[in-house]
Amino acid sequence: SLFRASAVKIRLLYSTKTAADMPFGVELYHLTRHHPSLSIERFVTRESGASSGLKYRRMRTDDMVNQDNFKESEYLISGSLNFVLDLKNTLIGAGVSREHILTEAYF
Repeated sequence: SLFRASAVKIRLLYSTKTAADMPFGVELYHLTRHHPSLSIERFVTRESGASSGLKYRRMRTDDMVNQDNFKESEYLISGSLNFVLDLKNTLIGAGVSREHILTEAYF
């Protein structure tokens, strides 16, 4: 298992338009309960509410770079083409090397 084989901390920032659009939301929540090396921040961009554990807004630069050694971290960005390009440019603008950013865009 990734969690047993490594002391690497994994941080997932997960964004969807609505809470209902969030596949595997429950499963990911349960993973964080059993694996303290995994943290997940969930963002919902097109609805508002007061659900615990959800942030009802778009991701911001400070959400991505508020950790120690963020410039040396590895990033995988997956989503729509515009989302991927915007996020990649945000990370590069904050000082993350292009070599530390992997992307996957879908249409």
